Amino acid sequence: MKYKEFREDALAQLQSLPYETNELYKKYSLSIELPSEQELHKPTSESYTFINNVEKGIHTDFDVVISCDMVRSNSKIVKIIGMDELDKNLKNKLYKSNESKFVAFSNAHSSKALLIESNGKKENIKILFVNNGNLLMQTFVNTHDSDLNITEFYLSNSKQHSIMSSLHEFDVNNSTIEINQIHNENENTTLLNLSKGVVNDNSTLNINSIYNGSTVTKSLSEFISNGSKSCARLNELAYGISEQKFDLTTSITNSKQNSSAFLDSGVILDNNSYCALKGYAKIDKWTKNAKSKITERGILLSKDAHIDALPDMSIDYSDGVSATHSAATAPLDNDALFYMESRGVGENDARKMFISAFISKHLSNINDPFARELSSSIMLNKLEYGYFGKPSEMTTKGVWSTEKGE
Repeated sequence: MKYKEFREDALAQLQSLPYETNELYKKYSLSIELPSEQELHKPTSESYTFINNVEKGIHTDFDVVISCDMVRSNSKIVKIIGMDELDKNLKNKLYKSNESKFVAFSNAHSSKALLIESNGKKENIKILFVNNGNLLMQTFVNTHDSDLNITEFYLSNSKQHSIMSSLHEFDVNNSTIEINQIHNENENTTLLNLSKGVVNDNSTLNINSIYNGSTVTKSLSEFISNGSKSCARLNELAYGISEQKFDLTTSITNSKQNSSAFLDSGVILDNNSYCALKGYAKIDKWTKNAKSKITERGILLSKDAHIDALPDMSIDYSDGVSATHSAATAPLDNDALFYMESRGVGENDARKMFISAFISKHLSNINDPFARELSSSIMLNKLEYGYFGKPSEMTTKGVWSTEKGE
């Protein structure tokens, strides 16, 4: 199929598909107003100076930089192409337009694609995405016998409401990949994060998604452990203040024996913020020794904040599987706060210590030091100053660190 035909199909699906097909999730799905084709790909601000200031502030030069009006790549394994150049890759595309209205939107209107292809490589790649007026991107990661660490930092300097759409597809073969998606977009941005991956024999895919920015965040992810000794490990952390809203839907599947799939979700909400956590695990038939686990945890810092935690699991007949799911949300423990105050710690400092410990538990899953420190820095700025979306000097002062868990 040529891209022109593929795009026409996506446009048709975009018009016909509902926003939500899962009856269980309809009540808990956030609506997103998708812009028309006429409104897309029009920068509302210039990004060059903004990008320079970001790189100075966090003391690093990114290997790849993408905005509506700027493209830069210094990586040998990252290729940036227009969507009309995607013809030869369409046959391997994992995400089809008829799976979701939002996928159809991305397939129909993305302006650029990143191809990350590695064979026998060990690479560390830093990518900066800047939304300065409806940035729609697709990223394809295909690996064989490789060890990749990819850190993606998402920012905005859009002066009016716009959408940032990021669609990722992973095909992991005899490789280890860590991808750190760090979101700190401004209040004028709606984030649409779409991911799908297949993890094959002797492979590990670790994805750490940090949701700190955007007024509305909608994430749809699907990962399949599709080989012996394959492991998909997903770690997500959302921190909401003001009127921020998060709709995080993640599906993990064990489809082969001796496979593992894990989802660990954490949410901190203050003011009138909201989060729907929808984690679904499936273990296919005849998947002996498969391991699957969903954990959803939330902290409510305000009586007006709300979390809907909906873990779910389906296990077909199979011997020797290990499968658990759990969810818990609560305000900060008043007894624990009282204990800290009785030992001379002020109330505000005690609250920050507990929140910081919760944050650090999730950040300890990030192996890359740069990604871990950057995530700590943006979380600390929100904790200390109550804002998001503003890039600043990288600092992790005041954030507790913890040893990486099992």
